[in-house]
Amino acid sequence: MKSSSRSTLLIVDDNYGARYSIEALLAQDNFRFVFAQSGQEALDILEEETPDLILLDVMMPGMNGYETCRKIREIEKVSEVPIIMLTALDDEESMIEGIEAGADDFLPKPINKLELRSRIRSIIRLNRFRKLCNERHKFELVVAQSNRGFLILDSDNRIRFSNTSARKMLEQSKRPFEEDSFFSICKEVYTLHPFDIEQAIEKCEEPSEYPPFTMVRKEQSESPIKWIQATFHPLGLESGNQKFLRLEDITEQITSFREKHTFSRMMSHKLLTPLNTIKAAHQMLGASPSESQVKHVAKIQESGIERLEYDIRSILAFLDSENSQHSEISLQEARQIIETVGADIQLLLKIETQGPTEDILKISAHDFEACVREICENAVKFSSQSTPTLEIEMVSDPQNRELALSFLSNSNQLSSSELANVWRPYWQADRYQTGEVQGMGLGLALVAANVWSAGGTCSMQNHPSQKGVLVSVTLPFRG
Repeated sequence: MKSSSRSTLLIVDDNYGARYSIEALLAQDNFRFVFAQSGQEALDILEEETPDLILLDVMMPGMNGYETCRKIREIEKVSEVPIIMLTALDDEESMIEGIEAGADDFLPKPINKLELRSRIRSIIRLNRFRKLCNERHKFELVVAQSNRGFLILDSDNRIRFSNTSARKMLEQSKRPFEEDSFFSICKEVYTLHPFDIEQAIEKCEEPSEYPPFTMVRKEQSESPIKWIQATFHPLGLESGNQKFLRLEDITEQITSFREKHTFSRMMSHKLLTPLNTIKAAHQMLGASPSESQVKHVAKIQESGIERLEYDIRSILAFLDSENSQHSEISLQEARQIIETVGADIQLLLKIETQGPTEDILKISAHDFEACVREICENAVKFSSQSTPTLEIEMVSDPQNRELALSFLSNSNQLSSSELANVWRPYWQADRYQTGEVQGMGLGLALVAANVWSAGGTCSMQNHPSQKGVLVSVTLPFRG
């Protein structure tokens, strides 16, 4: 096998003394030598070896140097290996024949040591440079055609290289943006999650060890929502502080994830709640119920049937909608959803509203309900008290055009590693688990997906002055 630390020379000469002489002349240059006594033996060796340079004697019995050279050039994997022909012939016709056979250079016999070393070093250096250029050209061709974005950033996060897909994702395809800061360009179009990713990367000794981060462009009238996952990878070269960043459009995966889990949540609660009501009412009837009992049960069942019919129509309307994220809800509807969810799961709610209530939220009722239900169910699941409670503030901010929601539960507090991972989408959490609370991650990933899709933010922290966990959500108003 070829050594990675030394250049390999194949010396082809039928004369043992000549082979030994060349080896002795180059003994101090740390080359690896492979020898062949004939042209055929050289061809056999080249089936297994790929040398950096071939020294080929012209005058050999049987297959001479010219014929050997021509056959080497016909072997694809070694066709570009440099060949220096060693010859005692100095006439023009011999040199022309050598060039036509594919030789790169000639050395006259007897061999001059200094000239031999100089020629070999120059040709090997040029050959390595050519190989690097070829590999870089192949890399650039592959990268240019990829549907993934690739960027190389310097130590200041300025863009040194970007392919077409990266420029399209960053919406900069119409102008060159090398030398610009990646994060500055990114923030013109996207919201970054986590928001402090730039500072986190600066503190990280090896960016490729940092988990992927998410770039979200909220939906606008002329452009749909877009999700990009950004991942740092080792550059694989001795290139100082440069960083290799891959961008991947995960909009389809996120959309599928949101639709699947939002719908399944809606189905399970909207259908099971009225069915449980009807079932419970039926169980109230004894063997010989009185007329008043029958009327009471019938009234409960009628209410459950009406609720079931309403919810089925709601589900059908959801399925008929081409794109649920186009829907909007009023602040009054948002509060009503919160109250309904709290009643469904028997959670004690304390709701406080501040500010005007006339604005409209840019989120669908189904997405909002899915978020509220996840937060409320976690408050019940992880409550440290026998009676789970949830204090909710709804602060309307007309100036910043957003609603700030805070959910303070009496849940057990979380560790720093758990808090760092609660919002991670499922395809990241599986790979970068660092103590995520069992049973929590998937639901809160859905909350993050729905809130970020609406152009909002979400955060979670242990309450600083009392026991409990505080979830904060902001959602933009229409307009």
